[in-house]
Amino acid sequence: MKFIKYSVTGNDFILFDVRDHKSDQFVKHLSPSKSVQLCHRQFGIGADGILLVGNSKVADVSMAIINSDGSEASMCGNGLRAILDHVGKERLSIETKGGTFIGRIDSNLGPLVEVSCNDDVKRVVVGGDFVDGHYVVCGVPHIVIMVEDVEDLDVNFWARPLRERFDANINFFQIVSDNEIVMRTYERGVGETLACGSGASAVGVVLRDIFGKTGSVKAKLKGGEVTLILDKTIHLCGKADKIFFGNLD
Repeated sequence: MKFIKYSVTGNDFILFDVRDHKSDQFVKHLSPSKSVQLCHRQFGIGADGILLVGNSKVADVSMAIINSDGSEASMCGNGLRAILDHVGKERLSIETKGGTFIGRIDSNLGPLVEVSCNDDVKRVVVGGDFVDGHYVVCGVPHIVIMVEDVEDLDVNFWARPLRERFDANINFFQIVSDNEIVMRTYERGVGETLACGSGASAVGVVLRDIFGKTGSVKAKLKGGEVTLILDKTIHLCGKADKIFFGNLD
């Protein structure tokens, strides 16, 4: 079974294109334990998760996402960008369990995805050293918390109990200037990752709806940079890199 190893701002995936019916047996036998083994960085290929590109009755293609712990996610913003790069169409609709998303290839910005997020941003009390945060759903649930110094923050210490409490990805961000932020994300089923596309989009919603920001914002993550375009919808864009190709026996 052929695969492509992708890195999308440091968020890495093993992508399998299973639109051919010959792939049915592979998908059938891709158990959670097998997914964990494939994602293991010492005993497998190594990745934050697995992407399955399939057929769809309501969109151009479908996307399934399996986290490195074997659990399934309903949506992944960076995974959408990897699939946009892989399929290579100028405009592409992608069905996920978190909804159908539209993307395109921008000649300057790379794969660009319109991320649909809920309009009802809820303030939540998170406790600890933080006054409050905001609950946003961008295909998957996120808690967004503004901090003074995101680089020195012990993300694992603070995010683990919040992740269990809210059953959501936990995002910490710091405003650097009017058009630049720095952020870190602790993801369900993975832990802290080098980048999270839906998390960056959730921060974009808070910047737009709570802080009144519009236009283009650069988000710096541990794995690189993405651009957020804050409009009626959130546009997430940045490069997606093919690292290598392989074949599973």
